[in-house]
Amino acid sequence: MNAERTFYIDNENGDDTRTGLSPEAAWKTLERANRQEFQPGDALRLKRGGSWHGMLCPKGSGSRECPITVDAYGEAEGTDKEAAPVIHGDGAYAAVYLEGVSFWQVRNIAVTNRAEERGVRQGICICGKPEGITQGIVIENCEIFDVQGENRRNRNVYESMYWNSGIYVTMPGRSSRKNHLHDIIISGNYVHDVLTSGIRVNQQEDFINDIHHTHVVVRRNRIERTGSDGIIVANCISPLIDGNVCLDAGALGSLEDTRLMIPAVLYNRVCPGYTSVNVDDAHMGALAARAFVDQGCRRAMVLTSPPVFEGMEVRVQGFVLEGSAHGLEMAGTVYCDNNMAGGYQAVRRCLRKSTPEQFPDAVFCGSSMIAHGAIRAMWESGIPRDQWPKVIAIGNGSEEQDVYSTPSLSVVEMPMEQMAAE
Repeated sequence: MNAERTFYIDNENGDDTRTGLSPEAAWKTLERANRQEFQPGDALRLKRGGSWHGMLCPKGSGSRECPITVDAYGEAEGTDKEAAPVIHGDGAYAAVYLEGVSFWQVRNIAVTNRAEERGVRQGICICGKPEGITQGIVIENCEIFDVQGENRRNRNVYESMYWNSGIYVTMPGRSSRKNHLHDIIISGNYVHDVLTSGIRVNQQEDFINDIHHTHVVVRRNRIERTGSDGIIVANCISPLIDGNVCLDAGALGSLEDTRLMIPAVLYNRVCPGYTSVNVDDAHMGALAARAFVDQGCRRAMVLTSPPVFEGMEVRVQGFVLEGSAHGLEMAGTVYCDNNMAGGYQAVRRCLRKSTPEQFPDAVFCGSSMIAHGAIRAMWESGIPRDQWPKVIAIGNGSEEQDVYSTPSLSVVEMPMEQMAAE
């Protein structure tokens, strides 16, 4: 039996003509590591702070007693001595590709896989062999980010969102009792900003009734900002999925990309191929302007948060056009945070700059929360109640609060949930 060996890679000071068997005799490139036939108990160490371009695709398998390990070594240059070594896939199928090998453990490295166009690609990929049991793979404490994968559902077979991920575990063909994955542990990784799913386990032939992978564990991973799903684990017998955190799954994609497979009605949003329920935002603003005109108001101000979607601007435009057409003078738009504190602080600033007589006699608020803050500021100002401006708001807060506030608040309601149901 061969003695266990540790191979080192240093992208700055390494040399591929050396043995690689000490930090002083380190290799330089991933290509040299890929030519090596690794044996049970071997170790591959990447210099902390180092950076490589291409794919790490090692050969050879370890054993249950003596797995092969990939990890970091040494200290990085600069202030962050613990900076992880980074492998940049540069558009390859994967930055780290464990194909048909068993008993490998990969820890404490970072990977990216940037490309100009979307495509089926991974950060780290475990691909089992088509026959027999592929087993004993651990991916732990790694960072996977900036993977320009594929998040579109409506693509040709094997070119869609199902066949890639930040960390992708799969095998050719169909799994069976004799051919499957076993003892796969994905633990403590940070997967973020990937234009695909975060973690995916499956097989390359999409038969959901093939349930054969065993002892698959996905635990304590953190996933943020993906292009499609967070975690998908398929084709497994009783997998353990425990203690993971997933934030903003799908945030980098769109409904047009992922194409939901169930009936869906979009709420206040338009996307090709989907039924949408929207309000007439211009008409909503016009209703508020006409109400002010009917109440004898002569000068109006708009109090709203900065627009985050087109409808907010359209409401203000509708209000201004309708009000101006009926002789309502516009005193301008004041922007504030979309909460009670924002409305309160904005009105207090306006009152400090003008006398009660100069203050507009009508205020159109972008939300009821802003309006409640504005009313509180008027209450504290000491201005007699009969000299307060009239206030109308877009109703997006608590209906009960609108009714029972003192004074009660007039709102333009948006019953989109009811409209969608009907």
